[in-house]
Amino acid sequence: MRTLAFADVHLVSNTPLQVSRDLATLIEGHKGARLIIVGDLFDLASETPKRPLERALAEVLAVHQSLRNALSLHLEQGGQLWMCAGNHDAEVALGTFESAFTSALSLGGAAKSRLRTTPWFFREGALHIEHGHIYDP
Repeated sequence: MRTLAFADVHLVSNTPLQVSRDLATLIEGHKGARLIIVGDLFDLASETPKRPLERALAEVLAVHQSLRNALSLHLEQGGQLWMCAGNHDAEVALGTFESAFTSALSLGGAAKSRLRTTPWFFREGALHIEHGHIYDP
């Protein structure tokens, strides 16, 4: 399976829309791939102190509609999305994140099962991916 990994977008409500549009274009160009967000897609550290997680995600994704649509379509059409928690979106590791995120994307049934989250790293065979803000030999 083709795998695309990226990190450190630090998306917030006032991130320039061109950033999310460019990311949406990248995602749309990799239909069916495994997308691995290696931490800090969001800068929830600056968003969630002001509002609950579910509301913060919904508001950020409502502003960045092109990215919201690209992520939703990617999962609905069979693509995978793996999300690793970073130091600015540590909430990805919480048990409530997946529900809040899939709700913000308006995902149904099978698409939800193609989302995986982890608090630390992903390892599959020889592939090891982690955010890396803490050194782990």
